[in-house]
Amino acid sequence: MYSLESLEIFRSFLEQYNTQSMAIKERLIMFGFQQHEATKFAKYGAARRLSLLTNSVNLVFHHIPPSEQIIPQDSDRDSANLAIHSFIINSFGFLDNLAHTWNSEVIPRDKNENLFEKKYIGLQKKNKSFRKILPEVVREILRKHDNLFNDASNIRDHLAHKLPPYVVPFILPAENEKRYKKLDQLKLAALRAGDVERHTELEAEQKSLCLFHPIISLDVQNEKTYIFHELIRQLFLALIEIADVVLVELKKLQHQR
Repeated sequence: MYSLESLEIFRSFLEQYNTQSMAIKERLIMFGFQQHEATKFAKYGAARRLSLLTNSVNLVFHHIPPSEQIIPQDSDRDSANLAIHSFIINSFGFLDNLAHTWNSEVIPRDKNENLFEKKYIGLQKKNKSFRKILPEVVREILRKHDNLFNDASNIRDHLAHKLPPYVVPFILPAENEKRYKKLDQLKLAALRAGDVERHTELEAEQKSLCLFHPIISLDVQNEKTYIFHELIRQLFLALIEIADVVLVELKKLQHQR
C-alpha cells in the first residue's frame, strides 16, 4: 500500500513523536501562568490530552504497522479502532484546552464576567470571533491546518452522532468477487457437514483473495475513506505546531506586562 518513501516518513515520525510530545507537555506544565484557570487548562487539560494522543499514536502504529500488508487480526483492528477514536476526540479536546488556556491567561475580565461565552472559545475555523483576538502568527498556523481539521471534524461528527468510523477489514478486488462468493457457499456446506478443517481451508483461501488497505470508512459503502496512518501523523504534527506557537506567543505577552 505505502511507497518506500512513505514508509521512511512514518519511520522518521515514529522516532520523533514521543520526544516532541514530552517537550510540549513539559512546557505546558512548567510554563508559569499568572492565572489559576490557565494553569488548570494547560496542566490538567492540554497536557493530559497530549499523553492520551501520544498513547493513541503508539497503539495504532503498533497494532497495524504501516509496513504490514497482511490482513490484521480482528483484535488488532479493534484496538486500532479504539485508538483512532480516542485520537480524534482528544485532538479537538486538546485544541479547546489551548484556547481556554489563552482565554484564561490573556483576555481581560471582571471577577464575574468573561469576554467570551464558553461555547465560542476555540481555535477551529468556526470560532471566528475568538480567532480574531489571537496574534496573526497564531491565526496563520490555524489557517494552514483548517482543511486538515475540517476532515477530522467530519470524522468526529460521525463518531459522536452517526456511524462510528471503522478500520475497513479488507478490500475485495472486483476480479475476485465471483470466487469469493462461491467460497461462501462452500464454507456453509462445510459447516453443515461438520467439516471444520475444510471450513478453515476455505476461509484461508478467501483471505488470499483480499487485500488490506489502511483506511477508515465513515459508511458501509466505503464511499468516504481516510488513510488513517497519514491522517494521524498529520494531525499530531499540526497539534504540536499549534501548541508551540501558542506557548511562544503567550510567553511574549508575559514579557510585555
